[in-house]
Amino acid sequence: MDADLHSLTVRLAGRFAPTEEMWRDAERAGALARALLERAVASNAVRADAVPGDLDLILEGCAAIRVPDPSRTAELRRRHLALLLDGLAAGGPGGLPGPAPDDGEMGWRWREGSGTVRSR
Repeated sequence: MDADLHSLTVRLAGRFAPTEEMWRDAERAGALARALLERAVASNAVRADAVPGDLDLILEGCAAIRVPDPSRTAELRRRHLALLLDGLAAGGPGGLPGPAPDDGEMGWRWREGSGTVRSR
């Protein structure tokens, strides 16, 4: 969060054609994220209805927080990340509204300017 890498990733998405190596790295990162989330759910640290796409959206939402003062931006991002992560904790009240984000919805960022998904 403090490195602001997610903001950079979102800004770069769709501005270049990913290479085969990038696709492989992304698939590996996705597999690792899913495994980590599965372990967190299995240990009852994270609610069972959370999916990796939820984490992507949490990070994206926090990265969107900006005020003129960079140190205050960092404070607000950490504050809201803590609030959102509390919502991921197991034992939260009730289920989440609406369906979870799916890979197709999350992949829109990697479309090139023509509006088509870059094939591998």
